Amino acid sequence: MKVLVTGGSGFIGSFLVKELLRAGEEVIIFDKKKPRFRGAEFIKGDIRDKIDLPRVNTIYHLAAQISVPFAEAHPEENYSINVEGTKHVLMYALKAKIKNFVFFSSAAVYGLQDNPIKENAIKKPINNYGLSKLEAEEECLKYKKYFSLSILRPFNVYGIGCSGVIKKFIEAAKNNKKVFIEGDGKQTRDFIHVNDVVGAALFLSDKPGVYNIGTGKETSINKLVKIIEKVSCKKLEKEYIKARQADIRRSVADISALRQAGFDVKISLENGIKQIFRDYNLVARQLSK
Repeated sequence: MKVLVTGGSGFIGSFLVKELLRAGEEVIIFDKKKPRFRGAEFIKGDIRDKIDLPRVNTIYHLAAQISVPFAEAHPEENYSINVEGTKHVLMYALKAKIKNFVFFSSAAVYGLQDNPIKENAIKKPINNYGLSKLEAEEECLKYKKYFSLSILRPFNVYGIGCSGVIKKFIEAAKNNKKVFIEGDGKQTRDFIHVNDVVGAALFLSDKPGVYNIGTGKETSINKLVKIIEKVSCKKLEKEYIKARQADIRRSVADISALRQAGFDVKISLENGIKQIFRDYNLVARQLSK
């Protein structure tokens, strides 16, 4: 089966492509940058342009502008990529007569909510990034009668090569640096390993619907530091700094729909962080050769 992955050179996209290749799929990556691995056909392109590609059976649409600060500073460009770009991918999907379309949205569509957050919660995005993802979802829903449409809303995804707080804290532990904790550290997030995100995407590719992709467990930033201290066997020097303006206090997914579909996450936060430390050591050895 031929599969298209837009944004297949990115963080989640690269993990997804590698797993598709392991499953024996014929994969096309459509991205602005070339992947660092082999095995998939690479076509350089921008989703803001008209898309003319070989016919495929399934599309995983991950190509997006993902920076919240960039979206605030450049709202028109953010919209052109995340909304107009998605329209172009959908038009190609219709022309190619695909069977399955998997859209990677974001938990940012929710904004401030009661927890755990259900898929049918009233959407209240608090930034341009979340708003653009919500509008892209609405564009996707216009096409659901033409193919199987699965909309995924990942929460806080982590893994080797990720950005964000887990990467910062792990690098601090590895380099014996101080960790900076915004606010009181009691704010919580639902951290999910990228391998579980990929597993869910593959499992849900032919199961139409809207799905939260999380663990259903909330972890405070203070608890995250303790886990990294345990895994690294180091006591980290901590400094509490000013909280980010309008930061979300609590965030955890209701994953009832995901479980009812038949998928359960497999990797605990502690085991996921252990894997990152192992992967970092492997990368360091490879770079030293």
